[in-house]
Amino acid sequence: MAQATIAGSVKTNSTMDVYRNGNDPPAAPDVAGVGVLLSPQFAAAHGVQTTSTTTLRWTHIALCALTADVRDGYTGGGPAGETVSASGFDWAYVPDKNGTKFAVVFVERVRQPGATDYLRVYLQRQTPAWPTNQL
Repeated sequence: MAQATIAGSVKTNSTMDVYRNGNDPPAAPDVAGVGVLLSPQFAAAHGVQTTSTTTLRWTHIALCALTADVRDGYTGGGPAGETVSASGFDWAYVPDKNGTKFAVVFVERVRQPGATDYLRVYLQRQTPAWPTNQL
């Protein structure tokens, strides 16, 4: 894959196909080929988790362009009652619909002074088909 950039400065290392809840491979993705900078975050994400739920834990972070149509289902509720809508979040497949499946836990806009904005997407890896060399 030719290396691209996000917001003109962040280099990508993969792509992802995005599926709305209810649409699954082998169907065409709702958003195809989103360039991402994917990084593992399991230890850091779980070290800061203060609730007993695993709903909002993430395993990876993907940075992508602000124009990427990626949606979470976060409904808020504070630390004791944070929830994710059962039907309102997307699924991401890295590097494409044949790759590893991730639940989109949360999406936030990152604004850096003097730079172009981008999205930080918190992902929770789902069980891959073992053995795998994808992630």
